Amino acid sequence: MGFVLTVTENNNQNRYYVPVEETDKIWKVRSMAAGMMDTAGENVRLFLNGQPMELLERTDAQYGLHKKSNVTVERLASAGSSASGKPQSPR
Repeated sequence: MGFVLTVTENNNQNRYYVPVEETDKIWKVRSMAAGMMDTAGENVRLFLNGQPMELLERTDAQYGLHKKSNVTVERLASAGSSASGKPQSPR
C-alpha cells in the first residue's frame, strides 16, 4: 500500500512509489515532493487525484492515501512567483 507520486517538470514525468508508512501526515508528502523539485518548495504545486492539495488540508486518511493514490507535482512558473524574495537557483 502507498501512493504514486508523479513529478512533472519541463514536460518530463517521473513516477515514484511511496510506501504508506511514509504518508502518515500529508505534510510529509508535500515536503518530500517539494524536495524533489525545489528545495524551498515555493514553486511547487501538488495535486492528489487531480485535486489541488492546498484545498485539502486534512490528514492522509481523508485524502485516501492508504489506497494507491496519484499525487501529481508541478513546478509553477518561477518568474516573480517567489513570495519570500529568495533567489531561485537553477538545477
